[in-house]
Amino acid sequence: MSNYLPGGLLNLVTNCPQRFILFAIVSNIIRIIIIMDPQLSHYTQFFIVITNLFKTNQITTDQKQLLKANLMKKEENISKLLIANSGPGKEMQLREALLQYLKLQSKMLQRRRSHKSKTVHFQQTEQEAPVKEDLKEANQPLSSCAQVMIDQLSGVLQKHFEKFGSNLLMEEKQKLLELRQLIQKMVDDKIEIENLSPLRAKYSSDNSKLADISEKDSSDEDIYEKMLNNIMEIYRDLKAIFTGNLHTHLLLMQEDISYENLYSVLKFLLKILVDADEFTFFIRREQEWEVYSTQNDSIKDMTSDEAIKITEELTYIRPFSIHRISSKSKQYPQIEDSSKSSQYAQTSIVKFQLQMKNYEALFCLHWADKDKKNIKRKFINYANMYGFNKEVTHLAQFLVETIITAKVQFFNPLRFADQIQDIGISFMRISRFLLMEGIKKSLSLKFIVEKEQVHSTDENIKRLQESAHWVKIELKDTSPVTIIIKNMDLNKDEDKLLYSEILKIQERYDGYVKLCYEKSAFYKYFLRTTDSLLFDFNKSGELIFLSRPISKVWKDRYNLNFDPKQVIYSKILYHQIFVQNSIIANIEVNLQNIHENRKNQYLSNMENPQFEIFLKVVDNDFKGFTVIFHENEQTRLRQQFKALKMENVNADVQREADSNKSLEEDIQKSIQKSYLKHQTFKFLNQLDQTQDVGNSMIALFIPENELQQIIHRKSNPNLQFSKNDGNSPDIQQKDLSQIQDKRKSKMSSNQFIKYNKQIDIVDPIIFEIDFSDTRLDDFNFNIFDVTNSTEKQRLVFSILERNSFVTEYKMPVQQLAQFLGVLQRKYNKRNNQFHNYDHGIAVMQSTHYLCNRPKSKQFIDNFRKMATIVSGLCHDVSHTARTNMFMINSHSKLAYRYHDQSPLEQHHAATTMFMLKDPAQNFLQNLNREQFTQFRRILIDNILYTDIKVHFGLLKDFEARIKNDDNNKPFGQGDDDLKLLTGMIVHTADFNGGAKVFELSRIWSEKVNKEFSAQYEEEGRLGIQQTPFLKDLDKIHVLAKSEMGFFKVIVRPLWFTLNSFLDGHLQQSITNLDNTIINWEKIYHANQPKVEQ
Repeated sequence: MSNYLPGGLLNLVTNCPQRFILFAIVSNIIRIIIIMDPQLSHYTQFFIVITNLFKTNQITTDQKQLLKANLMKKEENISKLLIANSGPGKEMQLREALLQYLKLQSKMLQRRRSHKSKTVHFQQTEQEAPVKEDLKEANQPLSSCAQVMIDQLSGVLQKHFEKFGSNLLMEEKQKLLELRQLIQKMVDDKIEIENLSPLRAKYSSDNSKLADISEKDSSDEDIYEKMLNNIMEIYRDLKAIFTGNLHTHLLLMQEDISYENLYSVLKFLLKILVDADEFTFFIRREQEWEVYSTQNDSIKDMTSDEAIKITEELTYIRPFSIHRISSKSKQYPQIEDSSKSSQYAQTSIVKFQLQMKNYEALFCLHWADKDKKNIKRKFINYANMYGFNKEVTHLAQFLVETIITAKVQFFNPLRFADQIQDIGISFMRISRFLLMEGIKKSLSLKFIVEKEQVHSTDENIKRLQESAHWVKIELKDTSPVTIIIKNMDLNKDEDKLLYSEILKIQERYDGYVKLCYEKSAFYKYFLRTTDSLLFDFNKSGELIFLSRPISKVWKDRYNLNFDPKQVIYSKILYHQIFVQNSIIANIEVNLQNIHENRKNQYLSNMENPQFEIFLKVVDNDFKGFTVIFHENEQTRLRQQFKALKMENVNADVQREADSNKSLEEDIQKSIQKSYLKHQTFKFLNQLDQTQDVGNSMIALFIPENELQQIIHRKSNPNLQFSKNDGNSPDIQQKDLSQIQDKRKSKMSSNQFIKYNKQIDIVDPIIFEIDFSDTRLDDFNFNIFDVTNSTEKQRLVFSILERNSFVTEYKMPVQQLAQFLGVLQRKYNKRNNQFHNYDHGIAVMQSTHYLCNRPKSKQFIDNFRKMATIVSGLCHDVSHTARTNMFMINSHSKLAYRYHDQSPLEQHHAATTMFMLKDPAQNFLQNLNREQFTQFRRILIDNILYTDIKVHFGLLKDFEARIKNDDNNKPFGQGDDDLKLLTGMIVHTADFNGGAKVFELSRIWSEKVNKEFSAQYEEEGRLGIQQTPFLKDLDKIHVLAKSEMGFFKVIVRPLWFTLNSFLDGHLQQSITNLDNTIINWEKIYHANQPKVEQ
């Protein structure tokens, strides 16, 4: 036990009178934290055992799926079973345990069924009257309904022919052909139906999209060899799709993946699956159409005329059907023009609704050439025939939603990895149909081949029985397909051999698809692990899967060398990744032994238990190996305990040590705080890989120590900080006195008294509340609509009174009027563009709105709400229109006064409290001492949370707390939770302008950036290092690029997190922010200088 505790904590526990109880508590805490999920080797063993049970027919497919599903859900019983029965040499033990588990599950299912209420079976009450023979004999008229439908169909077809001629989708032509055959039967009994399958007319050799195959002019031997070679080539090409999809996954495994890299990954995925070169999509947001193209990776608005034409053309496009655009017919002129389809050899389109926003969307796939031999293009060409529409539409939706998501928020590549696995496996399932098409087309060199997509009718069976020789090949699926080979004679050796080889190829491919499903389930499980790193290699030693990006820490710890982009050009082999000789030696020694012992082997490295090797064998055939690295959680926690500083465990804490709960919570908080700090810094480092935070507006939001580490790591020459204090940039050949001389002089005490006398007194008579004025309760409240100063003060009073604060806390209106008058003057005395009284009122109104959401009311009482709303009003009073860093670097009085610790926020809080100290302004004079003390603490906490340097820490703390909300300690039960919540509300409300509609958001952005530009100029005048990311903000493309990153990384995650906590009541803000980010991107691309382009 003592090994787990630092010395100070060990002494505290040892000297405590109840030390045995405390030892038990601390031991329990450590045990709970250290408990891990079963090691990855256990899960690997699980998948192998259930596969063997299935192959030996000891379990059914349903039982196998049940075991997998329960393991994925981490069902308690199966998790315990796995921990107790897994490990080297325990295969038989695990096998028996799983079979026993299934028996128990079966008994429980039967028990539940026996308790269900009896099902009422509804039977048909009316029997159809038998058709009389004489009615069959006589001519009968069609029903009136049928006659009307015939007239309607005739009219529709006539209109279509007049507008588009004979241009129809292939499946529509087929339906009309089938209808024609039925009509011929009805109108002329003597007409003989063509001896064709129902789909032969549609998919004749003239219309086939498969690869062109040589004519039947070769010798029989050449033809048989050619047919088999063609089928084998298609077989190999289809198998390569899954491998290519895994390569797409590997490309995602970049710790520093940026939007640009993700964009390349998506195009790579498109090429792998359907061989397309580019894509375009149209989306309609709030009746306005936008178009995006991968050619220039930009979104642009469509004109009103273009939008009208697009909307009209979309009415002729059936949702979820794949439409081929013909450059000759100009069927959809506006779509073709906007998507620039004329630049491509082939374009196909599909219409659908976006799942995430329910936007209407049109997706266009483009091919640069007419490569008819590429089998992957058949996924598109045969989508309507076989019902691939769902899979193709799913791919299109994923591409559209990923582009939109990645453009508006910071993303985790693992979020997309899971979806890529799903898409890849769905394409593997439908690839079986393409294999059947390939077989059909290849065999047509010598045989008469027909395809049936439905079960054979009696007529077709009779027709086939009359044929001398025929055989069939079946594909069993939800939409079964049968290939009928009419003149193949299995009595001939060459026919029999060819038929046998084809069946083997089909069986092997079905087995491969099944293996892909199992691999995908295996991979998807490990995508969700966070404490292990899994490499999967094929039998050639080529990397095919990686469970997550390799962090720099892991690379350094195990000397790993991995560049995912290498997969585009060449194979990534194990000896290129593992530089450590010990790892390579372990792999190669065991690879040599595998040939002697053809069975699965799990090898744990006893000298270094942090990595394991698993060798895979299927049917005595070596299939590859897996290397698993584990993070030693126990060692990490020991180090963390030793790193705990005991200065916080002061005399007060020792006196409380008699309370077991207090000590337990203290230890948990210390660990949690340390962990969250580590996670925050890790997040910032990852962010810096893609956003260059040191040279962007985001740097303002990063605490100085973290920012210095990031800058030091990158050795950024543009941001050099003084070695003296770690904060201040070097003074450029100018001493402090020169800086002080150039700064604007401050008011003397006499001037301040004179200034105070000039303050306009607010007349309390204006304090009238209009309850019919609901704009204060609306998220879209716009302070710029209010230009009258008196009206602004009335609105402030209205917010207070609408919450019953004035009445409940007996606020004297005279003092309140005086306070508001002084507050307005202090806000506006510098004529700040952004940090003025308008901003204070806007934040107050937004705080009022957020505090009155249903879930907020569950936790925030009226007193805390009053203090929080007043905090929002006063949070920026007497602002200098400069950043804290400027105040520190210019050696301002505020920086000296508050020791460089949030000087502006401390100044805002102090100014507010000093105003309330004046009896003439103290509108809270009727609070008792305890209430006033509580008000002061809440106000100071809330205002300090508006320091942008605590942004990431606050966000991580809040996310962690609401994520760990449980029955033992539900959220909102302690002051710490309420402090976090109100701090989060005021901090989020501080960015209310950005969350409004773009027209309003842009005004706020331009105002604050004018202050930033003025600061940059003043830094130059004072001779201090100028902040590089504040330069050239008067240039529209620079401003737009800055705002894109700022909203994406700072503002949106803040509103998104609070919206999640408030049960989606702020969804309008997320929609607004997404539109704002997209609009700034449009502005950036429209104004980007040609040199940058």
